[in-house]
Amino acid sequence: MEYPVYSIPYERAGWRTASSATQMSTFHALYRKYDELICFGVEQAGPVRELDSQVVAPILSAIETQMLDEGFPGDHGLSPRRVFKFDLLGHVSKDEPLLTMAGSGWSNRVIHVFPCFACELSAAWSTQRFASVMREIKVFDIARKPAPYIEIKMCGGKSRLLIEKWSHETLRSTLIFARILAEEHALRSSKPRGALFSNAPGRCGEDR
Repeated sequence: MEYPVYSIPYERAGWRTASSATQMSTFHALYRKYDELICFGVEQAGPVRELDSQVVAPILSAIETQMLDEGFPGDHGLSPRRVFKFDLLGHVSKDEPLLTMAGSGWSNRVIHVFPCFACELSAAWSTQRFASVMREIKVFDIARKPAPYIEIKMCGGKSRLLIEKWSHETLRSTLIFARILAEEHALRSSKPRGALFSNAPGRCGEDR
C-alpha cells in the first residue's frame, strides 16, 4: 500500500494530497494510510482554486474518528457520522481509484470515503450498484444538495418499461421514467395502462 507518487504532504498530519484540473473543474484528493489507502475527494466547479482547509478539516476529523471507531468494513457501507449538513460517511473499496489523476498510470486498492445524506444511498445495495449511484449523484461535490433515491415499481405500455419488484432508483431516473409514461398516457384516448408507484425516503440533510 503506497501513496500515489504525485501526492505531496498536506498541512494536516498523516495526510497527503494531489489535484487535477480541467477548464471546468478541479479535483482534490486527500490520502491517508489505513488497512487500505483511504481517499477523500473534493470536486470544485469553475476555475482552478486551492482547497479550503476550513471546509475540509471537519470532514477529515470525522474520517479519523471513524477510523478509530468501527473503521470502514466490507466493500461498501454507511456510517452514522454527522458533519456539516451531511448525515453519514459512506465508503466504497475499489481496485481502481474513482478519482484518477490524468496520466498518472497509478492503480491501487482504495477506500473512497465521502460525506452523504441518508436519502442518497443504501448499504443494502450491491457494491456495483452502490458505486454506480455514487458517480451519478457526484458525491465528491460537497456543495451539492440531497439527491434522494426512490423505490419504484412500474408498468409501461408501448415503452415496455417494467419493474415488477420494488427497485431503488435515483430521483433523476424516476423523473425520466415518469416523463416517458406521461407521454404514453397523453397519446392514448383509452384508459391508460401504464403506471408508476413510488415510496420516497424521508427528508434528509438541510431539508429536514
